[in-house]
Amino acid sequence: MNQQYTHYEIDKDKCVGCQLCAQNCPVNVISGEPSKTHVIDQSGCIKCGVCFDVCPHDAVKRS
Repeated sequence: MNQQYTHYEIDKDKCVGCQLCAQNCPVNVISGEPSKTHVIDQSGCIKCGVCFDVCPHDAVKRS
């Protein structure tokens, strides 16, 4: 998949706020409180895919 066109987004219906995505994001652009839906700041996302890889709930969607 071409990184230039890749987009990562957190599905609010699947995110349980475990914070694994935020803890593993190398550029710290994922925010949210524990047990609440997290969000990705798209302006700073480098599209590395770490959030997608570490999410145990399949809440991070790649398109």
